[in-house]
Amino acid sequence: KIGNIISASYGACEADITATQATALDSVLQQAIAQGQSVMAASGDEGSSECYMSPTTTTPPLATQEALSVSYPASSQYATGVGGTEITAANDVSTNSTYWLAQSASDQITSLKTYIPEVAWNDDTAAVGGGATSLSATGGGVSTYYTAYPSWQTGVPGIPTAPGRYVPDVSFYASPDLPGFLFCTSDTSDWNSGQAASCNSGFRDSSSNDLTVAGGTSFSTPIFAGMVAILNQDKGYVSGQGLLNSTLYTLASTPATYAAVFHDVTTGNNECPSSLGASYCSTASEGSYATATGYDPVTGLGSVDLSALAGVWPASTTTLIGTTTTLAAATTNPTSGADDVVTITVASATGATPTGTVTISVDGCGTPEATVGCPAQTPVTLTADGTATYTANFTIAGVHTIVAQYGGDTTHAVSTGTASITLGTVSSGKGTIALTGTNLTVARGASGSSTVTITPAGGYTGTVYLTFETSNDSALSNLCYEFSTTLTSGQGSVQVPTASAVTTQLTFDTNAADCASGAISKSGNHAMHRLGPVKTSQNNAPHPTNRAPLGIALAGLLLAGCLGRQAGKLRGLAVVIGLLAVGLGLSACGSSSSSTSSGSVSNPSKGTYTITLTGQDSATASITGTTTFTLTID
Repeated sequence: KIGNIISASYGACEADITATQATALDSVLQQAIAQGQSVMAASGDEGSSECYMSPTTTTPPLATQEALSVSYPASSQYATGVGGTEITAANDVSTNSTYWLAQSASDQITSLKTYIPEVAWNDDTAAVGGGATSLSATGGGVSTYYTAYPSWQTGVPGIPTAPGRYVPDVSFYASPDLPGFLFCTSDTSDWNSGQAASCNSGFRDSSSNDLTVAGGTSFSTPIFAGMVAILNQDKGYVSGQGLLNSTLYTLASTPATYAAVFHDVTTGNNECPSSLGASYCSTASEGSYATATGYDPVTGLGSVDLSALAGVWPASTTTLIGTTTTLAAATTNPTSGADDVVTITVASATGATPTGTVTISVDGCGTPEATVGCPAQTPVTLTADGTATYTANFTIAGVHTIVAQYGGDTTHAVSTGTASITLGTVSSGKGTIALTGTNLTVARGASGSSTVTITPAGGYTGTVYLTFETSNDSALSNLCYEFSTTLTSGQGSVQVPTASAVTTQLTFDTNAADCASGAISKSGNHAMHRLGPVKTSQNNAPHPTNRAPLGIALAGLLLAGCLGRQAGKLRGLAVVIGLLAVGLGLSACGSSSSSTSSGSVSNPSKGTYTITLTGQDSATASITGTTTFTLTID
């Protein structure tokens, strides 16, 4: 049984992914929706400049970092983007008896008396002023990939007049300062200096009295996911609801319902304040987005009163029989231009044969939103045995994804299946290949590329898969790599269509903060970028000056807490999200690193290493070539 709620705290700013990647990833999110899964994604922690990393980082260029940007997959029209709010200092624990019980000698779990009015989360000035190298505010803005309104993002006052997919959809507490989230961990890298334990006296360390505090949209997102779980249970959505946004915006479009259910956030912004200067802010990010009545691209529709929301949320009327849809291609490695028959089978959980039609999407085409350059797709009718066929024919080399969505019938529920077909240059099955690689020298903490040349002989044509070994994997444990074309297996892939030599690039990144732990392993892709930073944590009194790096990974289907009370961007922990398995590697928070060492992760050691590169024909294992070159880190 699949989980019907997915909380994703991993992502990348849209500038870090291509439109092609976004289209491919959207096809996976569409499948999730068709299976009844609701995807909630964090909107990010760097305000309106979601690509921002550090003024000392040159990749991407500072101008790109400071440009207005949003985070994917929160910006996808197939996900619910969740932003962040906070309370004001005037309403904090020790200063306002309207909202809090009087302080006592012990921490009071039930000290909150009532709902506290929220403002947009933006701690930029405080975070950077405390020595941070990153921003600290809720992500939000408009997508650069989706230039039309999603069909459901309408009917609510405040939605900008310029068309586009605006993020977020809803928001909840996220600031690590106001109020901040307490957590318990045995990971000492998350502790303050002088802290001896975590939560061995309530939430405190009994010896130092320290609390460990964190925040970020990686907290607000699973908070909403938990609310959706309650809605599913309360309203009978045994198989999930799929995309929530249509219901959210429909409810918000009724003024009385909006006033009763949603907490409209009308104070604050997510801009980078000009007081921080050009090292952090550009003219684009200054004065970018502000809260307003109704919807705004800072906090979306606002937060919700779950009890009130449950009172108006529609109950499930589904009593349908579950189904599964599977696809089987005649061959998963067809030749260019050849027909490849894909058999689609829809099976019922009870044995009855489903009827109806199956809609086919190929590489993201076939949906109402993806029409430019896409051929028209006609739904395929199931035969009496619950099967249908689709004839694929590809001429562009690469991995192609076919998604079949069964629409259900009067007794059967919808379901979705996928198949991947890889089209490479036709292998000649003969000849030889020779490889060469240029020696590479990079500064420790920087990246560079070796040019790999593949020279065919004896009539060879085909697709060459590339792998490599190093002379010292231990010293290079925090190195990551990327071929010009990297398969999900971690191998490089190069087309050799004629007798002419072809070249590709093998890029090494020696900045541990850019890489996954152990990313040198050949089983994973080079990670792209992060969603939100991890900040160092300045805990509550009596130790206001104690700070410790904070990199909490919280449990969920896919989530991680990413922001503590003060500065210091940490991006070491990289993942390849199973949901987005079509090829995009996205990283999130983790241990810190610099050109030498920071925390528990250090850059690869200086020295000269031998890289042994092997190329093998994708169809004929006996056609191989090997070469060596040197990687020097100085």
